[in-house]
Amino acid sequence: MTTPHTSRRRLGLLLSCALAFTTVSTVLPTVYAQMPTSTRRTGFAQLNDALYIEGGFDSDTTTQFVSLDLSTSWSSSTPAWSILPGGQSAAHLALAPISSTANGGAKGSLMAIGGMGAPSFFSFYDVSAGSWSNMTTVKPPYTYLEGQAAVSDPNTGLVYIVGGYGNNTYNQLSVYDPNARSMVSQAAATAATSLTDVGAVWVSSRNTVLTFGGSRAPPANTSGLGTGDLNEYDPSTKTWKVMSTSGDIPPARLDHCMAACKWKFFSFFVASTSPGTSLPLDS
Repeated sequence: MTTPHTSRRRLGLLLSCALAFTTVSTVLPTVYAQMPTSTRRTGFAQLNDALYIEGGFDSDTTTQFVSLDLSTSWSSSTPAWSILPGGQSAAHLALAPISSTANGGAKGSLMAIGGMGAPSFFSFYDVSAGSWSNMTTVKPPYTYLEGQAAVSDPNTGLVYIVGGYGNNTYNQLSVYDPNARSMVSQAAATAATSLTDVGAVWVSSRNTVLTFGGSRAPPANTSGLGTGDLNEYDPSTKTWKVMSTSGDIPPARLDHCMAACKWKFFSFFVASTSPGTSLPLDS
């Protein structure tokens, strides 16, 4: 069945989020004679009219880097994948878009952040050049970090790195400025307040970061899933709050993905027996 043209970008993003996190090997029809390998714990981000997915696990960490074309209609049985030059071999990483107006190059860039096995904490993919490079001039906030999420503010270009853990350190929120090519802030967490495998989105109608789900990082995750609260970070006040919600509140989850679309965000947990969840956002 062909995805309707009027909703192809939203449906393409949500479909590819699910494909990015599936742990089941699936044989799919060939598109452009290139099809990605099913992986989990990838980094993913949308830039311009494409969704990019980097790294993850198949039988081991992988360098796989692919894009899904969201600018045109395609059949759900033959998604418009393209295989791109591989990045670092890493999993449990985050990927964030950097626009052309935020020092991202002519067509923008993708910023790969941390991850298990990554030899460089920050690496960048220049869309116009079609190549990766490691950023060694910026001191990373941590020597090692995995399980974090990342979102970009389209107004300022700032990249917000949420959660993650590694080497007995825990990140609450670190902020990278691509215009200055430097870290501008860093707030650590404790094991008791840590968060990993959380979903995060930037909500343009509120100019805030929303997070949902996730788990406490080792060694604090002995009880399994963490909170199922919907949390909001306001960059203008630099404060966090738990948002009040109503209706059918979804259960706690981790290793899911989220996508914002106008007045709603969507949370997907592919390993769940229930479908994805959408919640309305008041502007």
